[in-house]
Amino acid sequence: MKKRSDFYSTNFSGSCFDIFHKKVEQEIIELGETNKSKGFHHNLSVRERKAIAELQDNHNIVIRSSDKGGNVVVMRKEEYFKEAHRQLQDGITYRNLSHNPVHDFRLKMRRLFQQVVALNVLTEEEINSLIPEHPVVPIFHFLPKIHKNPERPPGRPIISGIGSLFESLSEWVDSILQPLVINLSSYLRDSGHLLSILNNIKWKSGYKWVVIDAALLYSSIPHSLGIVAIKFFLDRDINFSVEFKLFLCEVVEFLLKHIFLCLMVPIIYKHVAPRWGQNLPLVCKFVCWMVGAQLPIWRRESILQ
Repeated sequence: MKKRSDFYSTNFSGSCFDIFHKKVEQEIIELGETNKSKGFHHNLSVRERKAIAELQDNHNIVIRSSDKGGNVVVMRKEEYFKEAHRQLQDGITYRNLSHNPVHDFRLKMRRLFQQVVALNVLTEEEINSLIPEHPVVPIFHFLPKIHKNPERPPGRPIISGIGSLFESLSEWVDSILQPLVINLSSYLRDSGHLLSILNNIKWKSGYKWVVIDAALLYSSIPHSLGIVAIKFFLDRDINFSVEFKLFLCEVVEFLLKHIFLCLMVPIIYKHVAPRWGQNLPLVCKFVCWMVGAQLPIWRRESILQ
């Protein structure tokens, strides 16, 4: 685990690379000269190119892919932002911030890691790789659910967190928790995995299909119970020390309490203190694991009750 490198070496030893390099450059130059002499032939008609340019310059619409089916959805800009604000103005889940908190949160991350240096949980190089020097603010957008309402579709919220403050840290947590997933009783790899399980079941006349659709699955799990679920399964893993497990849970709690985002304009939102209805998962990959860990615990407690 180390920082991503932007180093590009031109000093490879041997002549094979140099020959290949020169050959590629020569073909690129010849391709450019050929296009100039023959003229560039666009694969779109003039009318189609004009239509695309008009759509790009039209700031009164928003074009998105639909949540299901891969359809292209064109929405009026005011309707798009109305739905976005409807979700973000949920005072139980989000809070409007007066400034960009990335600098303050970055300092908190540094302090979080300083306390574990003596425990030899992570090296200094690994810690530096998890704290980006110039993080970007995650952007909030959504995919219209036109299968539910084609005229005023609700949105499936998505956070574009590439290059954000918590991207590397979330990936690190996810890499630790993922190996435990396959041991969960609720684990399904994909549709093929489900079919293979069903193929081994001898169907009887008394059996019935039961389908459960959890509305707002992620936001229905409070932070406290999600962390309890993670602790529950970590305590049953002998590969981690007690100190490492405690630190990992601290990192998870820190991530869940410091998620922040921006709505394509300079309006920054942050999650409020842990409560029911918290919107957990939008920038943290590992939260999918947390939900999977919570399900068997919830199922066991519900059956016992």
